[in-house]
Amino acid sequence: MRRIIFHIGGSKCASTTLQGYFSRALAHETSDLSNEWRYKYFNIRPSAPGQNIVISGDEIDNWMRHFRYRYISSMGFESIKYGLRESLHAVQQACDNGVVPILSFEHWDFDILKHPEVKTILEDLDFAISVYLVVRPPVDWLNSAWWQWGAFTNLPVEEWARGKIIEADLNYDFYNAYREWENVKTVAEIKVVEISQDPLSQFQDWVKMPRSNQGNLNVRTHPALLEWLVKNKERTGRVVDPGVEFRLNEMLSLPVHPSPFVINHELCRGCIESVFENSVRLLDVIEAKADLPESVKRKYLELDFYDNREVLDIVDFVTKPQYIELVDSLLTKLL
Repeated sequence: MRRIIFHIGGSKCASTTLQGYFSRALAHETSDLSNEWRYKYFNIRPSAPGQNIVISGDEIDNWMRHFRYRYISSMGFESIKYGLRESLHAVQQACDNGVVPILSFEHWDFDILKHPEVKTILEDLDFAISVYLVVRPPVDWLNSAWWQWGAFTNLPVEEWARGKIIEADLNYDFYNAYREWENVKTVAEIKVVEISQDPLSQFQDWVKMPRSNQGNLNVRTHPALLEWLVKNKERTGRVVDPGVEFRLNEMLSLPVHPSPFVINHELCRGCIESVFENSVRLLDVIEAKADLPESVKRKYLELDFYDNREVLDIVDFVTKPQYIELVDSLLTKLL
């Protein structure tokens, strides 16, 4: 049976880097190091109500010239669900027996739980599905997700985070998603990678492609720029469009700092505890293929791991040197 590769997320788990690599390095048929397989990236996008388009090759190159992200990002299931069966059939017809299509759907790790029809569509495919899933520790995911989405709502961090913890099985319980994908009849293998393991290199090794940093676009937003975006969300449109943040990061090339940590200790404990048993199972799946450092495993399993971590104010968290870095970068760009 022919193969197809689905990168299914998770969200906040190096999807930008992976999709950048797919868009730039695999838009056209590319042979692996053994010449056993040829890979090609396809992207499914809505074109009209109930209809999608499937792009690849030169079409992806053309889209990237005009697309603000400089790579072709994935679409959520809700955007493409009505034409999904036909779109996957089109991908299938576009590939001969030697070509392995690659598709990336950042939120499909949990979309399969939210939308049972996904499973039905996948089980009708004439492909053996290989799944690539990247995971990260629950508290780290929660803190990163706050800065991606929560900070641009009008909710206090405690209220927003508690909502995510209550629905942990649909947000960051990655073993829950893994188990659901494992039950899809056409899924032949699932490769689970911890974010600390370098997901791009792990993917390249998995499909026997040469290592390349060609798609590495995943830039963490500088604290001073992040604070400005949060305080000026109505002006930037960042409430609904992360493209502003992406382009500013690309233009300014600011020094890299850790994301401001804003999850209080009680929430940290609740977050770890909410998926503790499944975190044990998830680590077993990962370590069946490769050992993880104890420092990484502790983030999943130790309730008090973050007790000594300083919790910052969600509005005023920038240091004076960080403000100077932002001003210096802006002036350098202008000059």
